[in-house]
Amino acid sequence: MTLRDCIIKAAGYLGLRETADAYKSGSAPDDGFLAYARDVVAEICADYYPLKIAERVTADENGLIPLNELSKPVIDVFRVIKNGFSALFLIKYDRIEVNFGGECTVEYSYMPVLSGLDSELPFSSRIDERVVAYGIAAEYALLNCPEDAAMFDKRYKDALSKALIQKSEKRVKGRSWL
Repeated sequence: MTLRDCIIKAAGYLGLRETADAYKSGSAPDDGFLAYARDVVAEICADYYPLKIAERVTADENGLIPLNELSKPVIDVFRVIKNGFSALFLIKYDRIEVNFGGECTVEYSYMPVLSGLDSELPFSSRIDERVVAYGIAAEYALLNCPEDAAMFDKRYKDALSKALIQKSEKRVKGRSWL
């Protein structure tokens, strides 16, 4: 699933056939859809479906781990692990502070880097093209056709909440014999 696929589907939801055809043909009109798509992906990653990674890094002798040493842009740090145990840490603007030096593992959520229309989205099959497309349509409608904005926002939020339901939360009401 690429950003282009999601934008084409969103343009279809909005009834913008010319825009969808332009994106299908490979061109990228300057209509704001790429910015809307990036905003939706950022919202999903930050608020609903964090993309998590664990990475081995080295803290210096003062116990500082610069955030720019991590391979991906950091949203939130969950744990710092040293010798198999969780360590205390403090997150500052540009660094993580720990009370030791040496190698450790940092578990954090990150923001995917989306360089263009053909960037692959890193979501699992639970967050599909339809969910992202509804989000893009909601962003577009908010600025360009406010009368439809509430409808697309509701569809986006409903699709997102259904996508995030865990299998263990899906229950069928118990039946009994009459």
